[in-house]
Amino acid sequence: MMKKEIGRWIRLCVVVVLLWPSILTATISAQAQARTPQAILETMSTREKIIQTIMPDFRNWGEGDDETGVTELNEDILQILHDYPFGGVILFAENVVDTEQTARLVYQYQKTMLDNNRLPLLLTIDQEGGIVNRLGTGTALPGNMALGATNDVANAKIAGQIIGRELSALGVNVNFAPVVDVNNNPGNPVIGLRSFSSNPELVGEMGAQYIAGLQEYQIATAAKHFPGHGDTATDSHIGISQVDKSYEELKAVELAPFQRAIDAGVDMLMTAHIQYPQVDPTTYPSKKDGSDVLVPATLSSKILTDIVRGDMGYDGIIVTDAMNMGAISENFGEVEAAVLTKKAGADIILMPTIIRSKEDVKKLEDIVAGLEQAVEDGSLPIENLNQSVLRILTLKEKIGLLDEAFLADADIEAMVANAHEQVGSVENRQHERELAQKAITLVKNEGPILPLETNAEGKTLVLAFEETQVPGVSFGIERMIREERLPETYAYEVLHYTEDSQFEDFKEAIDQADRVVVLTSLASQDSLAADDYRYALPQEIFSYAKQSDKQTIQISVNKPYDVAAFNDVDAILIAYGFKGMDPTEAGKEPTKAFGPNIPAAIEAMFAQEAPSGILPVSVPKIENHQFTDEMLYELGFHETSWRQ
Repeated sequence: MMKKEIGRWIRLCVVVVLLWPSILTATISAQAQARTPQAILETMSTREKIIQTIMPDFRNWGEGDDETGVTELNEDILQILHDYPFGGVILFAENVVDTEQTARLVYQYQKTMLDNNRLPLLLTIDQEGGIVNRLGTGTALPGNMALGATNDVANAKIAGQIIGRELSALGVNVNFAPVVDVNNNPGNPVIGLRSFSSNPELVGEMGAQYIAGLQEYQIATAAKHFPGHGDTATDSHIGISQVDKSYEELKAVELAPFQRAIDAGVDMLMTAHIQYPQVDPTTYPSKKDGSDVLVPATLSSKILTDIVRGDMGYDGIIVTDAMNMGAISENFGEVEAAVLTKKAGADIILMPTIIRSKEDVKKLEDIVAGLEQAVEDGSLPIENLNQSVLRILTLKEKIGLLDEAFLADADIEAMVANAHEQVGSVENRQHERELAQKAITLVKNEGPILPLETNAEGKTLVLAFEETQVPGVSFGIERMIREERLPETYAYEVLHYTEDSQFEDFKEAIDQADRVVVLTSLASQDSLAADDYRYALPQEIFSYAKQSDKQTIQISVNKPYDVAAFNDVDAILIAYGFKGMDPTEAGKEPTKAFGPNIPAAIEAMFAQEAPSGILPVSVPKIENHQFTDEMLYELGFHETSWRQ
């Protein structure tokens, strides 16, 4: 009798295995027919719900030196998408090289899901503008701190609209932006220019307008990095940062812009891998060395549930920052981190592991299995999972992904043509230029020496700190020549310096010039060290040029705090962006994405009126190559003198 029962069970298992693809297809088909979020949720298995909360990247594919950017889906990735009906995928610069390729890749993603009777994907990207700009072609915009420097919140909405138009034309439907961190720490190595300001009220209003601009084009938005990454001195890609402030202090500054974003209808909050010991002192044994580690916000139920859901009244999606960052992966492990963040209240687990080959799928399966086990043993309540999936499906409904007609009559060639028309359009490029110009801030103008004579005899030497900035400088000058704002005979030379450069490399060029312009870059507080080339070489150049009766001009193109660092400078402009330009496009109107900040600063040196930008942050004095607590330039400062 026992043998008969065993035999029956074996036959039943064989039948289930053989029929499983049909069962799964039937389940997904039922989801496709049941178009409301609640109805779809009721058709899903626990495993499907778990996978819906996972958002991987397929940034690169291959092994070692053979790893290349994924610009179209290969057979391995297509199989993974078939086996794992993810809720979404994040795109990186390696995936979005040019306009046509990006439109076709996005279409391929969604068509693949629909052909497999899966739900369409949230296709996400970090298209912030400024130094975080993923699209290889199109409009880059000058970045958040530049927008803050314009001191006009309407400009943030314009930026959101431009990005919204371009992403919508490409089929990307979620932008992990805006950054609403308050950059109140000059030594912050990772936020800096990505923040609108050190003023929480301005950050909140700028963020709200940026959100409104994106949402006009049905682009879902994500305010980041909750509860605030602005007052940190460590990059969470590398290690765990800590903000040792009370809850009341956080509410007054860091949390205020997030509350404003919530009130403005932001679709997602992205978490920060940062510890807040006064808010959540919970510890966890580190996988790295066994020591007790404070849980970061991403893994904290006190922050993600008690504060976000309770105190702040937010019921949208909470998405983690990339879980494969060192701050998480090295201390908590991939499986445990995924379980912990779900228990804490996160809805979407972003990049829980690195997937670069078929062999990496085992890591993904381990994560799914770990979450399944947590649901099965009750440590992760099924209601937690249901609520997350319902929020994800509700967002998909909001942006049209659950519409029966989604992609039904899509013509990929027409989509590509529309993308070419919208991405990097003349209108968008004009706004890009205007916003960059409005941001340029003058903080010093002794003499005054600015503006420079447009017909002056002599030669202007410009020294950039990256080779890709050379064509950006040339573009700014050549555009003025084309527009007849500079004579065709205007004499200039553009060189660049590196960590291997010596002063002697530039002495002859300085001797032959009448004015010397140096682009300076404060990447981190280490850049201020006496022996760091980013400080030492510009200072030596300024001092020698000044002794030789040359006019000296500093253009700060990274974090603006280095305007307090240098002596022997006649005039200082702040550009708030260091992104360069493809050298093949130097001197002509570009088609690829480039940083508009440097050309705008070059043009500002010759403008008829003083630049209108103001400091969106306070700049401390620097003594002994360190920031002090005393301010040299206060928030809102700008120099108004301009040579008549």
